[in-house]
Order: sequence, then structure tokens, then C-alpha cells
Amino acid sequence: MAHKSHIEPAQLDIEVGTHLQIQVGQFQGRMESTLVGIRPGRYLIISMPAGGAHSARLDEDGALLVARYIHNGNAYGFKSVVLDVMLGPEKLLAISYPTQIEVFELRNYPRLSCFLPARIFIGEEVVVGSIIDISRTGAQFNTSSNNSVQFAELVDSSLNLDVLLPGSDGYTHIGGNLRNFHATSKSVELGLRFDSFEMYQLSNLISFLLDAHAMPEYQNLSSIIGKHYSWREKVSSFIHAGEDVAQDFALSPDECDMGRWLSSEGKKQYAGTDELKELDRVHRELHRQVEAAIKLRVAGNRDESIKFFNKLNIEHISHRLAALLITADENRINGEQSASLAVDTLSEEEG
Repeated sequence: MAHKSHIEPAQLDIEVGTHLQIQVGQFQGRMESTLVGIRPGRYLIISMPAGGAHSARLDEDGALLVARYIHNGNAYGFKSVVLDVMLGPEKLLAISYPTQIEVFELRNYPRLSCFLPARIFIGEEVVVGSIIDISRTGAQFNTSSNNSVQFAELVDSSLNLDVLLPGSDGYTHIGGNLRNFHATSKSVELGLRFDSFEMYQLSNLISFLLDAHAMPEYQNLSSIIGKHYSWREKVSSFIHAGEDVAQDFALSPDECDMGRWLSSEGKKQYAGTDELKELDRVHRELHRQVEAAIKLRVAGNRDESIKFFNKLNIEHISHRLAALLITADENRINGEQSASLAVDTLSEEEG
């Protein structure tokens, strides 16, 4: 998935203490600085950049510069000019508030703000806290600052995460590592990167993200997933219609678009996998439940049919099906890459 960039009106998503990289005029070298203060819409106060041969050029009002920084997984950049130089008690620069900002999205998957009970296991230590944002590839974990774990020594170390995801039974277990941490007087925030999943755990996470509309379109499977969502909407429209309407969707799990795909292309690609077996089971159970709701509707029991259908939560089940498909495809791709690597390694050894 390619990274994307875009320009947006100036509304800086930045905090005092943020590390900055400063580039002067047309010179390519970058210098280190820190945001010291901010007056929205008017100016920023930064420490005098150090570590570059061109820092002297910032000593005069009107000097042009470009500032860049990282925040919440995105890179930001903006143009500015020096408004004033303050010499004491520390050398600082007042620079103009930007009129526009370039945002470069570093993450392949968007982060979803949330509050989910969670715990992490680092060796024999158990740290209880909550997930405050999450994506397909990582999360931000928040815990109180009064625990005894020395997180600075554990950056890049492996850990295991348990998180309570809505729509899942019990904890979802995820393997990963600690990428970074930020401590305040009240809490510690840990940046986690996911690197290993069991099938059910990955599909649980993807299903939750689909429920929250926090997963990008999955190109490899967008056609069949789209057809299934269309079938779901047709069923819902038929159930909720105020008058008798024609039934224009398949009730049999073997005759709908997904059922036919599962017995042909899906079987060809994912035959024998746990994901396909679970997908077939969930798909058939969904059709069985939908058929029961349709029978009530056809018999004239519209209100009872709607009540039964709404309890079914067909949107969540649809996302569960999509999540299992995505999990199967990710595992297939990873398996093919591993097989290719093994062949390359063998060829090198033979050579």
C-alpha cells in the first residue's frame, strides 16, 4: 500500500516539546530543534536549530525555513519565516505560523481512537491498562505511571497483548514488540507494533476495524466483499419494506454470489485452510438465520421479522466474513513470500 501526501489548511497538530527538523532556504541539510511555545494563528517559538553549517542564516529576520516533524504516525511539513531572534536566557526563534501544511501519511492503515481494556505481558510482568488507538498493524497502550517496569530498557523487545474487542468473546491475543514509550507524571503511553497473530485473533481485529469503518478497501477481495454487502442490503430492504416487494436475492448459501465464489475461486485459492472452513460455517449460519427472518416476513409477520432480523446484527456478521477472507488472503500472501524466500535461499546455497 503506497504512502499518501496531501496539503491542508494550517491547523497544527503539534505539542510543545515536539522534535523538529529545520531546513534553511534551499540548503539540503537539516538541523535539530524543539517546539518551545505556540500562539495559534500567529507564531511558534522554537529552540535555535543546532548541528548544521547554515544555522547562522537564521539569525536575521525574514529568513526562510522549512520545518518537519512526526506526530501520531504521520509526517508534517510547513514553510515559515523568522520573525524575531531572542538571545536570552536561551537563544530562541519566533517563526511565522504556517498558512498550509503538507501531511505525509506514513502508516498503511489508519489509527482508530478508542478506549479498550487491555493488558500486556513482558516476560513475567503483567501491565494492566487500555488501548487508546489501534490499527491493523499496531496500537497505543496507556497505563498508570506507578508500575515498576523500566520501559526504556524494553524498546524493541517482544511482548504479548490481550485486548477486549467489542464483538469478540473474551480477550484477543496479539504478539508484537515495544516500539517507543512516552512517560508523564500520571501515565505511560507505549507504542506497540503487531507482528504475529493466530487466525482467529487476526480476524477478530479486522472484524472490529471493519465494524468501526477503520480499514481501507482491500483490493484483492473488494469485488466479492462488495457483492456480499450488496446482498446484505437487499435482504435488509426486503425485511423493512412497508409493502410487499419482489425478492431479488438468493436464500441458499450455495446460490448467492459469495457461495458460488467459495465453491469455485475461493476453494481454488484457500482450500483446506482454517479460514475457509470457518468462513463456510459462518456463511451458512448467516443464511439459515436470514431464511428464518424471511419466512416470518413472507407470512405477514413484518414486525416480528424486523425484530428477529435486527437481533441478528447482520452487518457485524458480514464484517466477520470479510475479516476471515482478508485473513486468509494475508496468510496466503505471506506463505507465498516465505516459500519464495526459501527457494531463493536454497538456490544461493546450491550455487
